[in-house]
Amino acid sequence: EHDDGNITTTKNIAGIKLTFQPPKRYLSYKEQKAMEKGVMPDRKGAKVDAWSPGGIEILIQNIVEEQKSDTDTTITLGLLVRRCDIDGDTIIKFKSERTLVRRLDEAIRVWKRIRRDRHNEQLEPVQ
Repeated sequence: EHDDGNITTTKNIAGIKLTFQPPKRYLSYKEQKAMEKGVMPDRKGAKVDAWSPGGIEILIQNIVEEQKSDTDTTITLGLLVRRCDIDGDTIIKFKSERTLVRRLDEAIRVWKRIRRDRHNEQLEPVQ
């Protein structure tokens, strides 16, 4: 409940968990930077890495706001994205986080466009 007496309720209506595949071999920072420039590192004697990079959990929510002053109720579609199943020693890189957010933003824009197009198709008169 808010100070103004309005009540907000959140209900998860759908969700998905995406788990990232762990890399087959550990790459040092220098090796990773070299690979980004197209230089393949010498992997003789490289150690195998057994950690989990975790994943992301995506929840779609209905956010219901009830106005105390009148009988209006507003329902908003919300999206909650958070990291999950991360090992304690996993280093989360800013660049990878930025990539995840950018890709998710692109997917949401595509979803909105498809949804809008389907809605418009339903409104077109049949001849």
